[in-house]
Amino acid sequence: MPSDKRNPAAERTGANCPVCGKDNGCALAHGNPADTCWCMSFSVPRETLEQIKQLYPEASCICRDCLQALAGDISSGSQG
Repeated sequence: MPSDKRNPAAERTGANCPVCGKDNGCALAHGNPADTCWCMSFSVPRETLEQIKQLYPEASCICRDCLQALAGDISSGSQG
C-alpha cells in the first residue's frame, strides 16, 4: 500500500481506487448492479470503516487490496 494518503496520479473516475489508482472493481462504475459488487460480501467493522472515511473523505470506492490493507493497519493501530 502506498505511504501517501492519496495518489495524485490516479485517474479521477468512479472506477479507480483513490489510494493506488488501479481499477477498484466497482460493479456500479462498470455498469453492473450494485448487488454484484465485491464489496457487498466484504465485511469491515463499522468503526474501521468510519476511520477509513476520515482518511479518504472524498473517496467513493477503494479497491479490495487497499481496503484490506487499510483495515489491517487501522485494526493493528499502525495507520499513518
